[in-house]
Amino acid sequence: MKKDLIIISAYCDTSIKEDQLRNLVVSLSKEKSTFDIMVVSHTPIPIDIARNCDYAIFDKKNERLEDIEAIGCSWFSFEGGGRIHSIYTHPGKPGSHHISIWRMMAIGNIMAGNLGYNKVHHIEYDTRLESLNEIHANSLILDEFDVVMYKFPSDITFHGCYMAYRLDKVTKRLQECNEEYFLEYSKKGNLKNPESLLERMLRIGDTAVYEKVATDLAQNGMHTNLSMQACATVDNGLTWCIPFYNTEDNSLCFFIWNEFDSTVNAEIIYNDTLIKKRVDPKTWVFFPLDENYENAKKLTSIVNGKLHQTYNFDDIRWIFKVSSYYTQNV
Repeated sequence: MKKDLIIISAYCDTSIKEDQLRNLVVSLSKEKSTFDIMVVSHTPIPIDIARNCDYAIFDKKNERLEDIEAIGCSWFSFEGGGRIHSIYTHPGKPGSHHISIWRMMAIGNIMAGNLGYNKVHHIEYDTRLESLNEIHANSLILDEFDVVMYKFPSDITFHGCYMAYRLDKVTKRLQECNEEYFLEYSKKGNLKNPESLLERMLRIGDTAVYEKVATDLAQNGMHTNLSMQACATVDNGLTWCIPFYNTEDNSLCFFIWNEFDSTVNAEIIYNDTLIKKRVDPKTWVFFPLDENYENAKKLTSIVNGKLHQTYNFDDIRWIFKVSSYYTQNV
């Protein structure tokens, strides 16, 4: 019987990330009698890692998607109703690598199909395994179901760091390296965040999906998304430090969520007026900037003395209204 294939997608541009991939491959290679291992990476794969794999593929192409129509908004929900949606979370120009990630998945799936595999487990490189029980259990579930995915109880999107699927049942769109389709698919999506888009693709057709609780992963020895946790510091910038359009009254407001354990000092320069805010750990604030959004010309945000973001509203006036906004209708 053909073994299951574990496909690891990777982007290891630092030694820390490289070690995360190395440790994951070593953990998986202990079960070579049950699983084969493939790494598909946008960065060159060190030889010692490649030697522990059955297949190692380096795909140089790793384009950052900056098409505003295809980039998904993150959101922050307020207790009792109301939600802020924005593509301007994180410092710098809005963008996403989700099509590049799907490209890696597709390359792995194409190779897997050509090599005769059917059961595939897709894992991101920054995963630490204390046990392979979850992977063994999902292999058995794939005898009856087509896809195994994980969701957090409090979130509407699925957890994309690990999933399992059957190649003979999952959509052929994930077995074709068609970036034009991925782009148009992203533009047409209702919820454009990468997790929602990928989940909808996995559910194309009459796919039988088995849902599991994402918090069970860590409890069962699979710790995911470690690189994101490692870089989550104030020095790397707040996720939420943004202006937003208020759909309720056509005003412009500002929102700061300090998710860290230290105080944040924010400076907002709006139309040449300086506003200073001190935000305590694990708290959020939002405040009005202008009762008429049309007055907005320029805004610069600075966090703990470092430039966070600059907005020239005359250049983005319409797109900003539909890509960074508040609504009471959740």
